[in-house]
Amino acid sequence: MNILVVDDEQAIREMISIILDDSGHSVTQADSGEAALSLFGLGAYHLVVTDICMGGMSGIELMKIIKSRSPNTRVIVSTAFASKDNAIEALRLGAFDYWEKSVGDLHLLAESVAKVSQSISEEEERQKLISRLQLEYSRLNTTQALLNEQVVRDPLTGFYNRTYLEHALQKELSRSHRFGHELSVILLDIDHFKEVNETYGSEFGDRVLSTLSAELAKQVRGCDILARYGGEEFVVVLPETSESGACLVADKLRKIVENTVVSDESGRTQLRLSISAGVAHLRRDTNGRKLLAQAGRALVRSKESGRNRVTKVSSLVVNVA
Repeated sequence: MNILVVDDEQAIREMISIILDDSGHSVTQADSGEAALSLFGLGAYHLVVTDICMGGMSGIELMKIIKSRSPNTRVIVSTAFASKDNAIEALRLGAFDYWEKSVGDLHLLAESVAKVSQSISEEEERQKLISRLQLEYSRLNTTQALLNEQVVRDPLTGFYNRTYLEHALQKELSRSHRFGHELSVILLDIDHFKEVNETYGSEFGDRVLSTLSAELAKQVRGCDILARYGGEEFVVVLPETSESGACLVADKLRKIVENTVVSDESGRTQLRLSISAGVAHLRRDTNGRKLLAQAGRALVRSKESGRNRVTKVSSLVVNVA
């Protein structure tokens, strides 16, 4: 340990320093509280052994300042008085131990210093344990977050799954109803996807889904919710978005897909696909199930009208409510 010995009697300082140095400690001496503070500012000391009664600054005053600057530094106070009043006061203020000055009792000081050394070692081990536990806790939290994310994500596209969509949509509906905000959803479907699977196989079909979903994900806002609704059906939830605004988003997505080429690993198979979309906008009495049903009806109209197009609910003649 690095120990600072403070006493205005040189003989006492020398005796204490010899004992502590023989025990393997690095000892620095100071002849006053003021000198100790100057040294304390230059280096780190694990322990300060200070006389209580010195000319100028007292040992208790020195200890108060040291504790305010470095709470983990231990302090042992020494006194030549038979009365223990000063020592008791020092202990009350945070001293680790006290020693009554006596040449014959130097072994008691050495024992007290050994206790300090043990205390510091135990504290270091405790801090290491805390650090390990914090690191492990952080790792567990990260793992749990990843597991939680995997539970709500579709593994192929990376979009949220249908279970998460239902929960998230209900939250957005509640918020929109409460604050009077607009809310729209887009239900879109990859045209002729069944034929793609039948002609090129399910592996290429998965490549189509992952490629197109990656392109779609680039086009939405951070607050929007992208979810895989079915095999080749996707839902985009657009908070604070009007029906006309949602139609613009849907048409942008349609054009992105139309201009995306999906290739197999060899590059020999290259396809351009299209999507059809239905757009529904929140009404006063609409819940999540109705909103998705309305978007579904609009999607069917897009399919019936030739595909590769966007239909909004308000343009339908039939009652979709």
